[in-house]
Amino acid sequence: MVVEASDGVEALEKLNGHAVAAIVSDILMPRLDGYRLCNEIRRNERWANMPFILYSATYANPADRVLAVEMGADMFVRKPATSKEIVAALSAVMQPQDRVQHPARAAPAELEVMKHYSERLVTKLEQRSEALANTARQLQMSEIRYRTLAETANDSIFTVDRDGVMQYINSRGAKDFNLPADQIIGKGQTELFPPEVARKNLALIQQVLTSGQPSLDENVRPFQGEERWHATWMVPLRDEVSNVIGVIGMARDVTDRKRLEELRAHMRISLSHELNTPLNGILGLTEILSEGLDDLPKSEQRDIIDELSKSATRLNRLVQLNLDYAQVELIASDAKMSDALYVKEPIDWRDIVCASAERIATDHRRRSDLDIDISGGERIKIESAFLARVVIELVDNAFKFSNEGSRVSLHAKWERPELNITVEDRGCGMPEPQIASIDAFRQFERKFREQQGLGLGLYLVRRLADLYGGKMVIESRIEHGTKVCVSLVSKVDAAGN
Repeated sequence: MVVEASDGVEALEKLNGHAVAAIVSDILMPRLDGYRLCNEIRRNERWANMPFILYSATYANPADRVLAVEMGADMFVRKPATSKEIVAALSAVMQPQDRVQHPARAAPAELEVMKHYSERLVTKLEQRSEALANTARQLQMSEIRYRTLAETANDSIFTVDRDGVMQYINSRGAKDFNLPADQIIGKGQTELFPPEVARKNLALIQQVLTSGQPSLDENVRPFQGEERWHATWMVPLRDEVSNVIGVIGMARDVTDRKRLEELRAHMRISLSHELNTPLNGILGLTEILSEGLDDLPKSEQRDIIDELSKSATRLNRLVQLNLDYAQVELIASDAKMSDALYVKEPIDWRDIVCASAERIATDHRRRSDLDIDISGGERIKIESAFLARVVIELVDNAFKFSNEGSRVSLHAKWERPELNITVEDRGCGMPEPQIASIDAFRQFERKFREQQGLGLGLYLVRRLADLYGGKMVIESRIEHGTKVCVSLVSKVDAAGN
């Protein structure tokens, strides 16, 4: 039978109640260590000759072994040792012919031994203290490295406790809240997020706490007055004994990726519809003509040619719009291409604005509904194709979303160095959420308002306004109309042109 004790004090207590043949003892123990236990055993006549083995990894140098002998140990075994080695050591110290008789210690000898014991204890404490200091330095460096990494990360990094209360957040995360970190730490989810978002966050945190498994979630979160998509990765946060005490997480803004996915979806739908409509018209009418042009009355021939022209024109406009879109996006992505926004020789902007607006009005067969007001006579250096694109899209939208007979007004004014263009209609208007979510290839209420187009118009106008250092502002009231104001800044050379 093996009798176990957690330290030297408990070992002495158990010796009084059990028949023990030999002792194997660690040295580093609370209350009463192995050296002092051995000393106490040798002081007691009942146990003075009991086989005693000291077993340690901490005390392992020659001086420690010498002290072990001085304390009365029969053998010193260094950790780690196999069970076979322990049994062999016990067999060796328990052989009667090999046993060393240990008389009870006399006081002077004990004092000398205890002096050596104190010296070894002080040395060991110093070594232990140095080891702890090294560990502390390593932990401090690890914390510095972690905090440096966390604070310079481009993702939000945070920890929350089991109740969802924020315990840490890095600088990037605090920026998302537009608050200093110390005003975020200590707050719960309901204090940091709207109720519905807080509820979802707490459910995800609880899922990680309960399962003990990582979790990935992608959802919309409101930050700084704007809804942004975030991918949030959360893992259990454990203490030194592996109890889950909270969650550590990383949130990455994936809004651009989500918008790109949405853009691709809108692009597939819009392009397929807009390409198929004129192509089907051209193919169908061409088939009719191929079956016998001479057999058709002149009036029908003119109608077919007219419809072919309309379909071809629509297809051409679609191609030109996409080419402009591609060029604008290319310019926006490469600053070296910004010169493509301007021309070397100044152009007469008034002719371009008037011609573009009148052409669109004619296409909609509403020339009489268009009012044009132009002031300022200076020539500008803005690329004519982009200027025409701004006017075309603004006027086209105004006609699309207003009824025949209602006025569409265009005001253009040169106020050096800006060209300001305003187009106003009295149509159906746009709600605020639609204005805020204008994007490429996005059309609103297409199911209810079957209008031609790719959903590129206002996006492209806004993009051009930004590239020209201006802006686009939309004012709209449902069923009362929409007013769009665009400013474009022209380059001015040394001569003032």
